[in-house]
Amino acid sequence: MESIIKIGALLREKGWFISTAESCTGGNLGSLLSKYSGSSSFYKGSIICYSTSMKLNILEIEEQLIKKYSVVSREIVEIMAKQIKIKSGSDVAIATTGNLGPKKGESSAEIGTVYISILTPKNHITRKFFFDGDREKNLRDTIKNALELLGDILCK
Repeated sequence: MESIIKIGALLREKGWFISTAESCTGGNLGSLLSKYSGSSSFYKGSIICYSTSMKLNILEIEEQLIKKYSVVSREIVEIMAKQIKIKSGSDVAIATTGNLGPKKGESSAEIGTVYISILTPKNHITRKFFFDGDREKNLRDTIKNALELLGDILCK
């Protein structure tokens, strides 16, 4: 995938490392980032925090915040990005959370609702998306948008 090669080159150029905290993408972003030879020069790793218990125990997100905002929310995805950045020692973090369908999970968020948060030494940007496909299409759209957003942020 050309975008991963571009992202890797931009990260290497800046001397930055990236890590991911993935809920709805289930490790797919990390898999793409580690796919190419040389990825160890910019990719540290991922925490797949698909369940609420992983968000609580591994990312150490406070339970009261999850209860207040929901696991599919701007507030939680931003904390996910901050926590993976701290825990991994990365310069850049990307986090995803959402409800890809076909049924609602632990959140009342509508199916197709996704949040992506990217934290760099210069910016913290979070976007909300609404996708209207089936689970597989929503996953592809989430990954595509996450990589596009990351590439745009790294070009600044």
